[in-house]
Amino acid sequence: ERDRGSAAQRQQRKSHVGSETPSLRHRPVAQKQGPLPLKHRSSSEGGQAPEGVGTEETTGQISETGTKRLEEKILLAAREGPHVARGKTTWSRPARAEAVDSNQTMDLQGSVFVSLVVGKQDKNNCGSNSQRSKIRKSRKRKSKDEDAEQSQKQSHLPPRSQTDHNRSQFFTHLFAGGGHVDEAFSMISAKKFDLSVDDLNDALMMLSRNRKMKAALRVVQEAKEKWGLLPPDNVKTASILIDMYGKAKMLTHAMEVFESIQKRGIKPNLVTFNSMLSAAGRTDNPALAFSLFRRMASDGIKPDKFSFGALIDGCAKAGMVDKALEVSQAMEDGGIPKDQTTYATLMEACSRAADMRRLFLTFEEMKRKGIWPNLIVFAILIDACANALQPERAFEVFRDMKHWELEPNVIIFTSLIDACAKGGMPDKANLLLQEMVQFGVTPNEKTFGALIDAWVRAGNYDQAFKVLENVQASGVEINCVLGQSLLQICSVSNRFDGALNVWNLLRGAEVKLFRSAYVLMLRICIDTGMYEMALEVAEEAAGRNFLSPQDREMRVLMRSLFGGISPANDMGWTERINKLVARYGASFQAS
Repeated sequence: ERDRGSAAQRQQRKSHVGSETPSLRHRPVAQKQGPLPLKHRSSSEGGQAPEGVGTEETTGQISETGTKRLEEKILLAAREGPHVARGKTTWSRPARAEAVDSNQTMDLQGSVFVSLVVGKQDKNNCGSNSQRSKIRKSRKRKSKDEDAEQSQKQSHLPPRSQTDHNRSQFFTHLFAGGGHVDEAFSMISAKKFDLSVDDLNDALMMLSRNRKMKAALRVVQEAKEKWGLLPPDNVKTASILIDMYGKAKMLTHAMEVFESIQKRGIKPNLVTFNSMLSAAGRTDNPALAFSLFRRMASDGIKPDKFSFGALIDGCAKAGMVDKALEVSQAMEDGGIPKDQTTYATLMEACSRAADMRRLFLTFEEMKRKGIWPNLIVFAILIDACANALQPERAFEVFRDMKHWELEPNVIIFTSLIDACAKGGMPDKANLLLQEMVQFGVTPNEKTFGALIDAWVRAGNYDQAFKVLENVQASGVEINCVLGQSLLQICSVSNRFDGALNVWNLLRGAEVKLFRSAYVLMLRICIDTGMYEMALEVAEEAAGRNFLSPQDREMRVLMRSLFGGISPANDMGWTERINKLVARYGASFQAS
């Protein structure tokens, strides 16, 4: 009331209220434009009262129709609401002045308007700083109470059963690999956990998806011999098993599973056929893939995009470009549109066949049909240009990739460095490595291998060994391919110290070497007269079954080794030589 004018105006309103409606509270109502929505005017003030609303002089009460309209206007006024400032409810200046000057009052029917306005104020008006602080503290207490209630509910939940815990432990040991796999199997033997068919499916699927094929094959062996869960008695397990054998490139085992389930009356479905098609494609057997595809049609199974994709992939790996394009056309005729993966597989087929014209025609078709190319597509294009000895074209593809707003990754940069290596541009390959690091992409062992190859092709072995120093400084693990490239450099340049350094690095990293690496190291040791080191390499090769009498190259190297050792320089090597001779028979003995 203090905000509604002077004392004289308040007294005037009080006298007016007392004369007309002594039992009701009055408050002016704000409205954005025009007069107040409810006018309870007397005839002496001029103008007409709203229809259905009487005055003190005329009716003395509000009619029923007027009551309804009044309630509607009360709701409208409540929706418009008051103005909020400094924790007080005020009304707009024009409306308040008009209400005061004309002594307009409003009959608040019951508590409808009061409850609406108060509710709106409580929701929108945060009041002063102290009031806002109180509201925040109240909300925090409410949030804490809700959290406590939730935690109390969770505390009453039953704990996880021991079976679930053992199951989790089994899968943890299984995916850890190494000796942990034996721990997982011992849990089954100790009856700590009963492996179900669903658990077997999950284990095989996850192991094969993560390329842990040794662990997956051991699980299959245990499931056959001890757990009694194989051979499969349902189509889902059979499909997973076929897919696992396909990824391990064990096509014979996959076919055995495929044929055995049909003998037991289990009909293969679409997923089973797709797994077999993928297995045939991975093992470079397109004839079997087409045979399975025709069998699908005879069994009434409609192929999907994965079926066509597996068939195209099989043709691509076999270098059958024409067949791959025919299958892709049949795919479109069947109402299945080609996607990124399909186009990438077709381009891979063209790249393997060194068909650059069809490769870029397929790329243009992909763009024309609105298929957005990804990094895999550009990596295939750059790699194809590298193999075709077209490094400039590879850089054109790289610039085109930037127009598609794609960020280059380690595969793209490595393919470009390989293109420079094969194109005889080692300096540009070195600049690419620097740009790669500045771009925030970490090089891997294949990147360094491509750079080493660039310097070796140029005959600059000093720069190649500097790359080895960068490899050690960057913390990248040396793999078999990179180590063999470095050994090749040492063999060509007669650097025994460098070869010994590389060999120790490979053995320290426990890298599984190929036979060719042992041949290179043996040749370096024999040519430099380091017979003791040569004997160590020969013994290690024998342990890996690489020292075979049928291997002519190895036989020549061993003959050179035995011939280089004479009684004068024999330092206790005779016994070790005799062991090698006794192990590999008359062929080495004759040497």
